[in-house]
Amino acid sequence: VIPLVMTVSFFGLSGDPMTLVKASGWIFGKIPAGTQTWIQNAGFAWLLLDTDHSHAEIAAVLSQLQAVAPAPCSPVVRPPVNDPVVIKRLLDIGAQSLLIPQVESAEEARAAVAATRYAPTGVRGVSALTRATRFGRVKDYAQLAHTEVCVLVQVESRQALTQIEQIAYVDGVDGIF
Repeated sequence: VIPLVMTVSFFGLSGDPMTLVKASGWIFGKIPAGTQTWIQNAGFAWLLLDTDHSHAEIAAVLSQLQAVAPAPCSPVVRPPVNDPVVIKRLLDIGAQSLLIPQVESAEEARAAVAATRYAPTGVRGVSALTRATRFGRVKDYAQLAHTEVCVLVQVESRQALTQIEQIAYVDGVDGIF
């Protein structure tokens, strides 16, 4: 775990500038059993579970989500690519916040959002027996899932920066990193 301190500046509802400082962490691999308690009590606002620049696969992310679950922080999972199959699998194991890498355009942002939504607004495949549905015990999961998913897109190139306004206006994009 790499601890980070993130400072976010923004304008409040009154128009006054505000600054928020939050501790967070970046996880690149397996969480050793002894580290779980430390993570759960570290006071992180969020933890990034990175599968883009790590060897972590779906099973490792599931283990990470289970290790972080008791902590009062939000896990954010970064898939290796903006791919609907990978995104579906991460959502099915219980990820609720995703940081989609290498988003270059509004079209790619729309594709990322569509991968997190069931038909008719998206392309996410349906399975009633996943960890996300608590193995079929969440009533109306397919209709409500999009209300509990946070889609963050990562703008990582100069080309993407020229498209940032169009990316920001995509319905369903909750933030840009």
